[in-house]
Amino acid sequence: MASKSGAVEGTVFKANGLEWDVIDTGMPSPDAPTLVLLPGTLGTASIFRAQIDGLRDIARVIALTYPVERDLGRIVDSLIALLDDLGVDTFHVLGSSLGGFTAQWLADRVPDRIETLFIANSLVDPVPSRRRMPPLETMEAMNGEQHKEVILKSVAGWDEPEPVFADLKKTLAQNAEAIGGEGLKARVLALQNSEAVPPLAVAPERIVIIESDDDPLISADIRRAVEERYQGATVKRFRTAGHYPYVTRPEEYNAIIRERLKAAG
Repeated sequence: MASKSGAVEGTVFKANGLEWDVIDTGMPSPDAPTLVLLPGTLGTASIFRAQIDGLRDIARVIALTYPVERDLGRIVDSLIALLDDLGVDTFHVLGSSLGGFTAQWLADRVPDRIETLFIANSLVDPVPSRRRMPPLETMEAMNGEQHKEVILKSVAGWDEPEPVFADLKKTLAQNAEAIGGEGLKARVLALQNSEAVPPLAVAPERIVIIESDDDPLISADIRRAVEERYQGATVKRFRTAGHYPYVTRPEEYNAIIRERLKAAG
């Protein structure tokens, strides 16, 4: 629903035949930057609530929920069309996990439109991550409910060093129901069927890598591969924040983004 400020909450937009759920805070001022937020496999636009509420005073924040689509190329094509429809020219983009991988492919397609590429708890090549997963043929054969069961079983085993981590698990379980089995399967296959990200025409000075030492999904060798790919990029590291530091450490996370947006402005 649109507000007097031009903001929209949970509005569905169709671009290139795919439907996106969009939260758009609108412009807080005429010269404010735009920040696009792309979630991970178990994320929706609303999982970025702390960033939406905490950064809308300095930026137009656009948080997205993916369409149900197994082809990452089609998702990126649709995302570019969506940003065009929303009147977004240049922008900062932060993607977490699947979102970070998607953001890199977006930067491959439209490098000149990217002001800052935030690669958060993510990867540059899906092949190493397949070692912990069933073969692609098996994942293709699994139905949506089976995918959901496997994903939630993995989440249930994550450490809970603080109450916020237990709360996060509840949120992710709710998101899994909202996204649905087929939606989750599409996201898993969109990532796992993709190729490694090619070299990007984005200067290291425009890249920020965000990591967690205790990430249960992104292992140390995968994190190292991201850093080696983008040598010269800014690296921000959390010691204990898990796979969702924007949920478990929102104030510190927002400070990283705020600092970069202000510096770029």
